[in-house]
Amino acid sequence: MIMRKFLGFALLFCSTLVWAQPANDDCANATLLVSATSGISVFTTSSSLNGTQSMAACQGTANADVWFTFTATSAIQLIYVQHNFGPTNAVVQIFSGDCAGLTSLLCGNFGLNSNYPNTTVIQQNGLAVGQTYYFRVYYSGTANSNFGVAAT
Repeated sequence: MIMRKFLGFALLFCSTLVWAQPANDDCANATLLVSATSGISVFTTSSSLNGTQSMAACQGTANADVWFTFTATSAIQLIYVQHNFGPTNAVVQIFSGDCAGLTSLLCGNFGLNSNYPNTTVIQQNGLAVGQTYYFRVYYSGTANSNFGVAAT
């Protein structure tokens, strides 16, 4: 009987870990990235494992998007998404506004940058220095993926 209770607890504990959504699964819980004023900031490790679709896709299928936020340090901001996911590139959508009223500024499945192996680099122009922006990352048609993300 004790073994059965232990096994039941272990299964419940493990299933909670396996099925937990990412902390930044929606805009309100976006992971804050610190922008570097020169060079690439430190990559933040992230995953869309068990993520959900928070809004309709701007391209492809956004069945597991995760959210990030940054404060613009320049009118031009670069976002790096580093992954080892074969030929599939990250879809990145950048927004102005707040989570209650987002305005899409840019969306795309950008090609890999040959200067940075397995890295998608996105450039957003026309930002207001000191303003907070949001972006989401997903892999079109793929629910689970690990990646690193940075902003400059």
